[in-house]
Amino acid sequence: MTTTLRALLVAPLLLLAACTSQAAATPPPSVATPTTTIAPPTATSIATATPLPPTPTPTEEPTATPEPPPPPAAAPAPAPAAAAGGNAASGRQWFAVFGCANCHGATGGGLIGPKVANTALSFGEVLSQLRSPRQSMSPFDPSVLSDNQVRDIYAFLKTLR
Repeated sequence: MTTTLRALLVAPLLLLAACTSQAAATPPPSVATPTTTIAPPTATSIATATPLPPTPTPTEEPTATPEPPPPPAAAPAPAPAAAAGGNAASGRQWFAVFGCANCHGATGGGLIGPKVANTALSFGEVLSQLRSPRQSMSPFDPSVLSDNQVRDIYAFLKTLR
């Protein structure tokens, strides 16, 4: 081996050895620890202490109350019932508005409910069936479906074939 190559290999080893021996010889720096102590409060120090401001109490900000939903839309005003027993044009509207067509069909031919087109029932029998149904039909209270509205629906049913 050449001298230059040997010097290049030995030099780093010597530096490493020097760093290690110097680190072992030098103690780590000491850390200073505080030596002050806090004395307990005395009656004088308590009496002369500045009082803390009162702790604010959380206050609830007024929250906006949601507006109530609008009332359900009122059913359209019925046309005046004809003297002969009701207005068929208004009855057609009531038949749709009150959902009669859902069970009896748009033309009264029957779906899950019976056929009501050109019914053979009297107005009184139809009214009785609406107020106190015999089968699975939902009842219609007079506050929901008036007698005049039923009369209009009955007139409409009589026009269906």
